[in-house]
Amino acid sequence: MDEALTHKAGPSLRPFEGPTTRSRKRRLSQQAVDAEDAARRQVRCPSLGDWSLCLYIRWTTLCGDSKVTRLPLRLISSIEQLQGLFSRLIRHAYDGSDLPDFLTSPAFLMCTPLEEFVSVPSALGSTHFRLVLLAQDGWEYTVAERDLSSHPDPAADLMVTMAEFQSNALDLGDHEVVFNMVSYPTVCVQREVVERMIARCAEDPSA
Repeated sequence: MDEALTHKAGPSLRPFEGPTTRSRKRRLSQQAVDAEDAARRQVRCPSLGDWSLCLYIRWTTLCGDSKVTRLPLRLISSIEQLQGLFSRLIRHAYDGSDLPDFLTSPAFLMCTPLEEFVSVPSALGSTHFRLVLLAQDGWEYTVAERDLSSHPDPAADLMVTMAEFQSNALDLGDHEVVFNMVSYPTVCVQREVVERMIARCAEDPSA
């Protein structure tokens, strides 16, 4: 289905990045990793036990209308575990360039949505992300949230990569329709923020 999509003009992937440390980066084309890198990737994908994560996205149009979408997430240890459209987007965006810290640092947990892309409203005014921790009994606990911004936030706990698309025009007889689509290949969150929330809920589930 993604073959029927065409990129909008401009960057194909927009990451929300904080400051980067060059020594922590590595090139996407690197084929071999040393033992330290291998161990780091293994540590970065812990089991959350009975917990899971999902991302809520609230879009608000210029007219003030809102739409909320819920994306279940799965943990991955590195971008090498991305598949399909997500893998192609990340490789295209960072081909021949260094990866940002949130895609390589063990300080971040990396997730990827179960859905490759979703439709977004037209005349979009703002986008808000909210990452929640899900308990088996159905309770949700907000871990981190932020608005979509083109300005790097050095203190951000939540980093999301985003790619925008437009569908091919659909001929409906007297007019054509074009759908706006968006994809979020990776959702990264500070590890300590998640661990702190799990510990807090274990001590006081009503917190």
